Amino acid sequence: WNNQGELAVDRRWRIAVDETLKGVAPDELIVRADGGRYLLTHIDIQPTVTFTNSEPVFLFLKPSINGEDFDVVGSIQGHFTLQGDQAIQQETSEAKSLTELEALIRAQ
Repeated sequence: WNNQGELAVDRRWRIAVDETLKGVAPDELIVRADGGRYLLTHIDIQPTVTFTNSEPVFLFLKPSINGEDFDVVGSIQGHFTLQGDQAIQQETSEAKSLTELEALIRAQ
């Protein structure tokens, strides 16, 4: 149940943090996304962020409403899969240079 007394179903992943570009993060954090299964309740929200085991990712995160976990900014818009020096955005599959993306963020 959420703070408004409504049934809230979400999925959570434990993410190992290798590096932060802005702010401070622990060695591991929990990233959540709306939707999932709880007992007989199944809530399917599309599009939503998903992760695979050991997937290297570049994430834009914000604190979640519960103040303990993190949400990906813009859901799938803030999720990039890393392949070499390429960061591939989950929503559009657009590839960006990881080096250039990091430089842009550090400059802000």
